[in-house]
Amino acid sequence: MKRRKSKAILSVLIGLPLVLSACGGNQEESAGNTPSSASASQGGEEGSPSPSGTAQADPFGKYDPAVSITAARPVGKPSEGDANNPYNRLFQQELGIKVAYDWTAPNNSYDQKLSVSMASGELPDLFWVNANQLAQLVEAGQVEDLSAVYDKYASPLTKKIMTEAANQLDSAKFDGKLYALPYTSSPYDQSQFMWIRTDWLKKLNLPEPKTMADVLQLSDAFTHNDPDGNGKNDTYGLAINKNLTTAFYTVITGLMNGYHAYPDIWIKDSSGKLAYGSIQPEVKQALAELQKLYQSGQIDKEFGVQDESKVIGSIDKFGILFGSLYAPVSGMNAVKDQHQDMDWQAYPVPSIDDDPAKVQTTLGVQSYYVVKKGYAHPEALIKLMNTHLEYDFGDGERADQYREKLKALSGGNEFVVDDNDAVVGGEPPTKNYDEYVAINQALQSNDPSKLGPSMKAPYDQVSAYLKGDTENLGLNWAFAKIFGPQSAESVEGHYLDQQLFIPDAFYGAPTPTMRDKMAALNKMEVETFTKIIMGAASADEFDKFVEDWKKLGGEQITKEVNDWAASR
Repeated sequence: MKRRKSKAILSVLIGLPLVLSACGGNQEESAGNTPSSASASQGGEEGSPSPSGTAQADPFGKYDPAVSITAARPVGKPSEGDANNPYNRLFQQELGIKVAYDWTAPNNSYDQKLSVSMASGELPDLFWVNANQLAQLVEAGQVEDLSAVYDKYASPLTKKIMTEAANQLDSAKFDGKLYALPYTSSPYDQSQFMWIRTDWLKKLNLPEPKTMADVLQLSDAFTHNDPDGNGKNDTYGLAINKNLTTAFYTVITGLMNGYHAYPDIWIKDSSGKLAYGSIQPEVKQALAELQKLYQSGQIDKEFGVQDESKVIGSIDKFGILFGSLYAPVSGMNAVKDQHQDMDWQAYPVPSIDDDPAKVQTTLGVQSYYVVKKGYAHPEALIKLMNTHLEYDFGDGERADQYREKLKALSGGNEFVVDDNDAVVGGEPPTKNYDEYVAINQALQSNDPSKLGPSMKAPYDQVSAYLKGDTENLGLNWAFAKIFGPQSAESVEGHYLDQQLFIPDAFYGAPTPTMRDKMAALNKMEVETFTKIIMGAASADEFDKFVEDWKKLGGEQITKEVNDWAASR
């Protein structure tokens, strides 16, 4: 049985998500004189020799004698920095790899402490880095080329998960060589969904929107037809916040995607070159429409001073929002407890024309794992990842054995241990969608017996909501809107089936000019877009913004991005 987890959703609920910024030696030397081949001959952990006399690589082979690996990592709670936690004891028991932490640091100070270690050259054997740190370490020759050991030791499941979503493994490659393993997560869950007040639809006897034109008409009705029935002009069609495109919820990104505009990511233009989405003509068309919505009262006049949490706190006054599938657990669940008649449903982002709308995605890599240059067993990182992914997402006898052993190491209950306690981690890009499928199969059969304990909680919450149980209404409602039959995950399934994603085409470390000037360009973008939406400038101000963007560093950034693309 696959052990799929809802930890991404749960971490949003408890407010403790792991937030990390993300996003040598030559290969011949590494392949010809690899520590992995030395360890195989010394320890013999790779099993019986092949007929040719060379040891056959075992992705799960145990070191005998055991090897030690020092590590550094960010921590959000004490157990994450405990080298003797059940996960690390499982690694020692099954792989003969003893994990010891050189140091740990709180999430918000890890980067600073790592920068000091990088400058001094005093690095642990295994540690977590972001995309910029990875590039610096590769350039300085401080980390191992993992190409050969990945090819030799990565399990089929590890290779599948690492390559399932676009560009995740490739983002760890430089000049064709692999220098890290990415902490993979879902790029799809953070894509754009259209959330609509279905109780207002019913109140006004309006159909579900199929096109962007329908959505615009719906926004007008939600603003001017008193959908809450209080006789006051106090509702708005569209919820947006001051950050426009850089928040998780109440953003304009989804609406722009409906206009085939893709702000904040890099896309391929008609010539095949990479171009910045925020300066494309389609953005101007979307901004012009947003200006009309603002002028007709369909957008709150105070949006320019409200962040997403402020907007979500009064979400009962809005009828449409664009954002990720996590919207129901963003605080909407608390509002639901106060306004029990309020109901929202996720829909695919519709198109302004006959071409289907595609929603943009980012890379979906939280961080990277690297091995210090010169460490004797770089393949140990691969084996750690194999074992962790096999335990979490594998099928078959080995995976079942790992689960039973971790259960024993956890005092009889493996599910009290957080995956973040492991020294490495990652998950398939469709993890939450796979859970949705399993939960709904159990709902249809009324038989949750085949669900693992980690899926039982969301199953119970969805089931309770569908049965009309009002206890813990907001939370049960939120999980039903994410995992239920008509939910955000069902929309994600539509996106996956129809291949309606536009991935960010640039997935490298920030270029030199990005590091120097992108923050100022982003600030100018928000200021200009806000002025246009509020009518303080005409839509034609967008043309001047594009010119200024290019002059103030954007043109050089575009050159650097295309130079990067040409080097891949």
